[in-house]
Amino acid sequence: MKNMSLKNRILLYFLIVPFCIFVTAEILTIIDMYKLQDFTTVTGENITREAIHECSLAMHKEIHAQLLMLADGQATICQLQMRQTLSAMKDLITLYKSILNGHYRLDDKAFIGGSNQTQMLNEDFTYINHPPYLSQTEIKNGLRTLTMIRNAFKYSCAYDDYYVGMGIALPNGLFFKYDWFPVPLNYDVRKMPWFKNAIAKKGEVAWFDPTPSSANNKSLLTLSQAVVVNDKIEAVIMINILPQTISNEFVITRGTDCFAFLVAPSGEVVAREDIITKKLIWKLSPEEKLEFKNKIMPKITIGKKINFSTIFKGNHLDVAFSPILPGRWGVGIATPIKSIHSAAGKAIAKIKEKQKVYILSTHQYIEEKTLIYLGIIFTGSIVILLIAAWIALHIGKPIKQLESGIKEFGKRNLDERIKITSNDEFQELGETFNAMAIELNKQINNLRNNIAHQERTKNEFLVAAEIQGAMLPDVSMPFPEHDEFDIYAEMHPAKEVGGDFYDFFFVDKKHLFFTIGDISGKGLSAALFMMRSLTLLRHEAEDGFAPDEILVNVGNELEHNNELCMFFTGTCGLLDITTGEVALSNGGHPPPYLRRDNSFDAIKTENGIIVGALPLKKEQFSITKLKLKKGDTLFFYTDGVTEAFNSKGEEYQSKRLHAALQKLKGANPREILEGVSKSITAFTANAPQSDDITMMTIKYYG
Repeated sequence: MKNMSLKNRILLYFLIVPFCIFVTAEILTIIDMYKLQDFTTVTGENITREAIHECSLAMHKEIHAQLLMLADGQATICQLQMRQTLSAMKDLITLYKSILNGHYRLDDKAFIGGSNQTQMLNEDFTYINHPPYLSQTEIKNGLRTLTMIRNAFKYSCAYDDYYVGMGIALPNGLFFKYDWFPVPLNYDVRKMPWFKNAIAKKGEVAWFDPTPSSANNKSLLTLSQAVVVNDKIEAVIMINILPQTISNEFVITRGTDCFAFLVAPSGEVVAREDIITKKLIWKLSPEEKLEFKNKIMPKITIGKKINFSTIFKGNHLDVAFSPILPGRWGVGIATPIKSIHSAAGKAIAKIKEKQKVYILSTHQYIEEKTLIYLGIIFTGSIVILLIAAWIALHIGKPIKQLESGIKEFGKRNLDERIKITSNDEFQELGETFNAMAIELNKQINNLRNNIAHQERTKNEFLVAAEIQGAMLPDVSMPFPEHDEFDIYAEMHPAKEVGGDFYDFFFVDKKHLFFTIGDISGKGLSAALFMMRSLTLLRHEAEDGFAPDEILVNVGNELEHNNELCMFFTGTCGLLDITTGEVALSNGGHPPPYLRRDNSFDAIKTENGIIVGALPLKKEQFSITKLKLKKGDTLFFYTDGVTEAFNSKGEEYQSKRLHAALQKLKGANPREILEGVSKSITAFTANAPQSDDITMMTIKYYG
């Protein structure tokens, strides 16, 4: 393999690759197809289960809605029948009020038909009861009014089979009734629930559950209402009706296995529909009443519609209840849940059948696609093999030429050129390598020139730094013959050469000139400007000028031909070593500190302006005079001290400088500068120095 030609390798690789692709793809395709088949089967079953579940839920929901609709329909039918009875009650009350108001008289032919009282009372179906304590006069007067409504009772009972009796009772107990069945002689209306409840409700209709008749023990429904005139109860009218008045039969449940039941105002189930005959059963057994009471009624709220499920007589039921608005009656419709399941089973069977068809179709489709994919893979492998043979024949030569040229480049023979004339990407690649060799050769030459230039520049900086250091005074033992004072200074440039400066020398036997300054900018230009400024300061000081005059004269000289507008800020002064008198002048520089009585404080100096960028006048500067005492110390610095930054971007600031000086109350000039330098180093830590740092200290001994 190592010595095999590129052409043969291409052929070999393209033979192996199609075979591997063919075998691997075939295996993977078959595996994926069977996985897809399994996935389809599982997915179909899951979808079927979900569909069955959703179908059951939907059918339950629909059944609930249908049951409630059936209950509403039957309740509406019952409501219409009950309103007919209520309308008859309303007409009777209106008639009796008209009688009380005198609109009708006993001899009115429309109502008594020419009959006298004795004849009317002797007719069939007319019954009168009264308490024994009533006098004949009270009875006669009461009957005169009551019997005027008799014909209305008679006509209502005669023309409506549901009415079996109507009666009217006065508050004193006198009772007149038209009834198909005799009224017992001991019948006392004042003890009857229909009389007492009507009195209590005072004008509202009172309904009562079906009760056996006192005459023939048949179930009757009773409703009653008091006749109220001017807030006074004048009488109570009662109507006995057959239960069929409420509902003879529940036609809406025919053809289903549902059954209906009727709830009376008392909250008890009083009738149930027979599932087979669909007739209402009004006499329920005690066991059935108890079952309704325990399993059905606790879930019903009278007056509200509701759907719920329960177990009744061992059967699971879905129940809907709807109220009949007048009288707090209600209708319930119940259906066995197994009926719902039976209907759902048919839908489920259809879904499962559809699932089987779907899975079978999917399996057939997968098998067909598997054969198609295998054919595509085989054909593709043949095509790839033919392409590999063509590539091996046509790209071998250009690749060999590229290989030869690249080896020459690897030997650093960058003048060698790759010659390919295939008019394709290989030719472009060869030309690219040729261009790269030319550019690389050029970059190597440029790199050599840059390295040489950097070496020359570095040497120039070193020379400039040596010159700058030579211009600054020696601080080791500057004036060993003078013990009147001690002076020390140091400068730490931010680059190879700095822009800060300091200087001190005697202008005569007793006057020491000193200065400190900060040049604008950094690097070589600042160093050159610093050397020029320092030379001019020395010249002006040696000529005997005062500090303010020195700054003015130096500034005006530097301003000439200053195209870069460079300048410096600085302080210069004269110290009389015999008297301790100091004259200071400030050119836009930070004020110095004075240590006296073991405390450092900043000296208030009147700042002038920067020196070198603008023409200056003496009026722009002033002299600050001090009288140093024995042990007093002056501390001068550039803004590189207070503007030193740490890694968080925080400045050292004047407050930290003052705190550091306060800790050095008894130190000599050198110790003071070393202490401040340590404080700055501790603050900045590993942060790079951003500006030149220069400090100078003078201690007066007297």
